[in-house]
Amino acid sequence: MGLGRKSARRVLVADDDPDILKIVAANLRAEGFEVEAVANGWQAQAAAMRSRPDFMVLDVMMPGRSGLEVMATLQSRPETRDIPVVLLTARSSAARRRSDGQWRRPDFAG
Repeated sequence: MGLGRKSARRVLVADDDPDILKIVAANLRAEGFEVEAVANGWQAQAAAMRSRPDFMVLDVMMPGRSGLEVMATLQSRPETRDIPVVLLTARSSAARRRSDGQWRRPDFAG
């Protein structure tokens, strides 16, 4: 098992791109993680509230509910606020950190 862990840590991965989802999940499984993979933000939010993973990997931009929206909702709830989140994006400007260290929602023209 990877990273010297005795028991599998549970991770929730959410991405609307099936290829990215498969790659991220496969790499985490290869390191010994127990992975739950979902295809959108609504599924990610429901799964996180149900199973309380050890950490989450969320795509920043998903249709319906973005990773940032999921993260904000989960951080506002006492039972899920301490779940660490890794944000994943193919766009370098999609998520920006505010001066106080908090993540803010991306700005989109249109």
